Amino acid sequence: MEVKMSLGPWQLFLVLIIILVLFGAGRLPQVMGDLGKGIKNLKQELKDSEKLSSNEPDRIRYNIRYDDMSSQEKFQIQKDIHAAYENFKKLFDVNKPETILNLEVNVFNNKNDYQKYNELAGIDADNAYGATDGKAIVVYKFAGMDFVLGHELGHVFQNELLTNMKNSLDPELVGNLIGNQVEEENKKDIDSGQTKEYKTEEYGNPAHNDALELRKSDEDDKREVQKETAKLDDNTEESQSTQTSEPGVFSSIASIFRGFISWIWGTEEESESIELSQNSLYSDPLSDESHYSQIIVQKSEKLTKDKKLASDILKEVADTSNNDSDKVTLFDVKTALHERGFGILIIIFSLPLSVPIPVPPGYTTILSIPLILFSLQLLFGFDSPWMPSWLERKSFQRSTLALVVEKTSPALKKIEKFMKPRMSFIFYGPGEKILAFVMLYNTLTKKKELFTPIAKDHVKMYVCGPTVYDTAHIGNARSVVVYDVLFQLLKFCYGKVTYVRNITDIDDKIINAASEKNSNIESITTYYIKAFHDDMESINCKEPTHEPKATENVDYIIELIEHLLQSGHAYESDKHVYFNIESYHGYGALSGKKTDELVPGSRVEVNENKKHPGDFVLWKPASDIDYKLSSYWDSPWGEGRPGWHIECSAMSYAYLGKDFDIHGGGIDLQFPHHENEIAQSKSAFAGSMFAKYWIHNGFLTVNEEKMSKSLFNIVKVRDLLDNGIKGEVIRYALLKTHYRKPLDWTENVISDAQETLNKFYRLLRDLDTINESNAEISKDFIDALKNDLNIPEALAILHEMATKINKMSNESEKLKLTKSFIKSARFIGLLESSYQEWFTAGVSHQEIERLIDLRRAAKQNKDYNTADKIRDQLKQMGITISDNEDGTTTW
Repeated sequence: MEVKMSLGPWQLFLVLIIILVLFGAGRLPQVMGDLGKGIKNLKQELKDSEKLSSNEPDRIRYNIRYDDMSSQEKFQIQKDIHAAYENFKKLFDVNKPETILNLEVNVFNNKNDYQKYNELAGIDADNAYGATDGKAIVVYKFAGMDFVLGHELGHVFQNELLTNMKNSLDPELVGNLIGNQVEEENKKDIDSGQTKEYKTEEYGNPAHNDALELRKSDEDDKREVQKETAKLDDNTEESQSTQTSEPGVFSSIASIFRGFISWIWGTEEESESIELSQNSLYSDPLSDESHYSQIIVQKSEKLTKDKKLASDILKEVADTSNNDSDKVTLFDVKTALHERGFGILIIIFSLPLSVPIPVPPGYTTILSIPLILFSLQLLFGFDSPWMPSWLERKSFQRSTLALVVEKTSPALKKIEKFMKPRMSFIFYGPGEKILAFVMLYNTLTKKKELFTPIAKDHVKMYVCGPTVYDTAHIGNARSVVVYDVLFQLLKFCYGKVTYVRNITDIDDKIINAASEKNSNIESITTYYIKAFHDDMESINCKEPTHEPKATENVDYIIELIEHLLQSGHAYESDKHVYFNIESYHGYGALSGKKTDELVPGSRVEVNENKKHPGDFVLWKPASDIDYKLSSYWDSPWGEGRPGWHIECSAMSYAYLGKDFDIHGGGIDLQFPHHENEIAQSKSAFAGSMFAKYWIHNGFLTVNEEKMSKSLFNIVKVRDLLDNGIKGEVIRYALLKTHYRKPLDWTENVISDAQETLNKFYRLLRDLDTINESNAEISKDFIDALKNDLNIPEALAILHEMATKINKMSNESEKLKLTKSFIKSARFIGLLESSYQEWFTAGVSHQEIERLIDLRRAAKQNKDYNTADKIRDQLKQMGITISDNEDGTTTW
């Protein structure tokens, strides 16, 4: 007998209603209870919001973003912000600020999500429980979160409210003090029953005592801060900042609707208050960064990093020896399987539909609904299947799961042999280059963004190069190395890349150097340009596509200045041409500085001929020294030479056009140089965006001090090379720290780099020649670089590969992995030498073995003095030896 079923739209709707009603039958008393709780919560939250409004901070506006937080907890966070602010104002005597401080507080229940978000957002979260980028705060919810939140608020308030004092106080001291104050107020409220401690969720949050380790004594901190503030000038300028509280009632309104929804999906019976559940763990914290771009990165990482079989994952969940509880919930299984759970659930609901047997009317509709729901979840980028909370809490014996896994594991493993990633061409080879999911931190927008070039088939990048009046120091080298790696990555992902790095060969410093050495400009710049090229070549940096000199582009400079004069953005004064920063309303977008905040003499030249202290020179008249050194050109404004800032705008325009993709340089150039570039370029060409992405590498210090001539601590690349330090060692040392973080140069940095590279090169010992051209670069390695040029993570992957190679016994697999290892390392300019060249510096294997044999004989004769001398001799030759337990010696 054949049963046919055909449902029209209204019939389908009726079936759905019947299913929902049947599913919720018998839950009416619970529904009414939930509705009552929702109304009660709404009343309480309105009351709380009234309480907050009556005592709201005067000039702060804040937004709280969270996942799965109760209304009581949200109110508690608002209260903590108020307490932190009031205590900060009282301690530092901060009057009512004139501007508004916009603050975001982002709270995560799940530590993995918290850490993942910090990684994606580019936030340094060395503290395991909280982090801030200066304006936004990310915290991990646990019992002691009040202290951590107060601690991070202390950092933000110090940065925003104490404009003159912020560099004079220890941030950790201020953070600890404010954190302790907030915690103390909460303790009083908890003891009196006015509030409750933050809940510790099921994710296994840290114990309260873990947070206590972060804290110092409140009284000690008070004394320390008072001691430091006493040293400061009492006439400190008023701090500027703000607050306007926005206590929300949305969560309680939503909880009323949840009362109805619970009729269908169930209720949170153990919960003391009704929570607003979010579909996404991320409520777009810290910025307006596209959640879609985060999903792309997570998905691409997942394809290569999650290589465990589903059967193995289930076995780990079922293993009673590795788990504290003897029960397991569906939530545990879902979390462990992550996105693979979709496949298993889809199979469960689709298999009955494929069986050719008669079925009652509505059967296929009932089974199709979950399939549609799971498909929609996949479409909208859910990381794992969503289930109602009542279903996730269903538990069963872990031993039962273990038994099921044991019985089904053989069959599963047979099936898994035929399972492999589909459409992998999208993420590997040509497809990878077409899609090219590269994330870069854009200083202009203050967030990490998905890189999308202006032209799909051509990336354009401009980087500020050296001013050639001296040899390059390691700070110069760091910038060159960083953008060299970025250049290689962009070529790998997009093919055609035009990389322009200028040379400033006319500048006050160059003129002073030529005058001091009684030379001329051309001789000075020619010598130092060659020295720069030689030094950069020694640290394995490739040449850019173009390397224009300022002196060769004076015509473009003059053309640009004329544009600015014609459009009213520049003016002539006393034979100078200045840019009028007040004419460009977007000034300060990159650095955060405003025109009315610029203090004369603070990185801006004081000059009575300027309309505004921040106006900068575009063209200056020739001086006597200019005439003497022939450092001047004819122009419509008389003989003279260009200002520094206009040079880069002109050269980027000459080689890349009005708009291009990336502008890079050191963080020290952000203001005023890059800020001024934006102002003059966008003013000269109406409608231009100039550079779409701004990339800045961090500061470099030497033994925690700024490099300066006065401290006699400038480290030159050439000096390091002359002292026998290999260029590749210098390069590795510069790559080891994330490019946006400060790098402190110490002796340990060099020794660690040398030791690591020795380890890498030892893998090449038995490979006289190796052709890695047909090898593939490690996918994990490239993924790390695509994630905001995370070179430290890429280096960690090289370490993992090296460890794996050392443990491998299969020679063909070992060779394959070694080739991939070498190709990956060479992608960032490492392992460019052979084993022989690296360790022997031209000394033959036979000579090294002869010296080792002599040393062994000396040791056997107990002539340890001679043995030590031979060891030292080998060390001077760059050969490191180690004695093994079996009496042999390796090098």
